[in-house]
Amino acid sequence: VVTITGTNDTPAITGKLSGEVKEAGGGHNNEAGAPIATGALSSQDADNENTWQPGSNVSTTYGKYTLSSTGSWTYTLNDTNTDVQALNSGQTLSDAFSAVTIDGTRQIITILIKGTNDTPIITGKISEEVVEAGGANNTQPGTPSVSGTLTSLDLDNDNSWRPATNTSTTYGSYALSSTGSWSY
Repeated sequence: VVTITGTNDTPAITGKLSGEVKEAGGGHNNEAGAPIATGALSSQDADNENTWQPGSNVSTTYGKYTLSSTGSWTYTLNDTNTDVQALNSGQTLSDAFSAVTIDGTRQIITILIKGTNDTPIITGKISEEVVEAGGANNTQPGTPSVSGTLTSLDLDNDNSWRPATNTSTTYGSYALSSTGSWSY
């Protein structure tokens, strides 16, 4: 009598092993990104069928994934994640999840997350009024200068301003500090 003891054969996994998503941008994320990546996997296994251990809305570092028993997968980016929102145009993050065959063989699916520019939200004193000197020979002084402060909330850049000193305009000149203080 000969006894043959079987061993698990590792499956050959093929299909889409990576995906790419893009965060939303603009002011208040009003410019849609591409937050979803999809793919399909196949498992050629001599001692098991082409079946995967399904998972639904399984959390990853920067999103969630769903895997069907047939190998179809969907990755959805969490566009409210602070690390994702901190990405600027040209910057990337990487996320990953494990797709697991019915016999426990793991296949890593990698997701490239591309950043985009988020428009800053500007608040503060954005307008003011000056009054020219008047009367005979400009004897009434007027109010020839004004000042204020602007604030910027920018999720993917620092909140500083590009300074300007004595920059001419049509009717006067202005200055702006890196902290948002301005004068005209």
